Amino acid sequence: MATQYILPHLRQKQITAPKESASTSRGDEHKTNFLKYNEIFTYFWGKSPGEAKHNTTLHSSAENPYGLACVLLFQGANPRFGTGGIVLVKSNLDLLPAIKISSAACKDDKSDCEDENGPIESSDLPKEGTPQADTSPSPAEGLAVDHSPFTVFTQIHRSELGRCFKFIGWYKVSRLELLAPRTEGLVRMLNANWTIGKAWEESLLHQWAVVKLEKDDQAMKEKSEPKIERIEDDEEGGKNFNELLTEMRLKDGST
Repeated sequence: MATQYILPHLRQKQITAPKESASTSRGDEHKTNFLKYNEIFTYFWGKSPGEAKHNTTLHSSAENPYGLACVLLFQGANPRFGTGGIVLVKSNLDLLPAIKISSAACKDDKSDCEDENGPIESSDLPKEGTPQADTSPSPAEGLAVDHSPFTVFTQIHRSELGRCFKFIGWYKVSRLELLAPRTEGLVRMLNANWTIGKAWEESLLHQWAVVKLEKDDQAMKEKSEPKIERIEDDEEGGKNFNELLTEMRLKDGST
């Protein structure tokens, strides 16, 4: 049987073409696992986020409006999460579980300290946007009391409305440290994570929390990944490509 002769400059293309196609298909398949912010919000609240902030880390849900149900880790915002599970937050601190104080004055006898002070409810913390006086120079710190596990999603790449979030597991808060406004502890934390500027100075006016997250192995066994429905652009009332193209032509006066 006669064999087909392939020119030398075409041989490499024939070999690499299938690999390129396979790589593309794997990328497309991987991308389908990503979620949009509004899909996650709709899953937990049963409605579109509307004008709600899209850069908040801690979130509640319709079933658990006063507790932590979901954590969104935005790209570049929490560099210490990968190595130590540390998340820095100043919004929705009232959703965090209660903690027990472990102040410097009673580090040698933590049991007496915890019995005397009792748990500190995170719901008693000030809301974001309300500057507080420097009345607590020592940060409140301690283990988190028992609470329900919550989902954590990480942002794979920056995108305002596109598919960029991926579910990474069920977690619990293992430890909390509350940093009061305008304190040395807060200044050290801000210096270690951000450069000095207007946003840095404004951050000094707010209460912050250093939250250590740990994966909940039991919840990972008992619970599965949330079944979050995909919402396409046309379902959201958005315009598809053809509609946008037609609108651009009308504005330009072209046909």
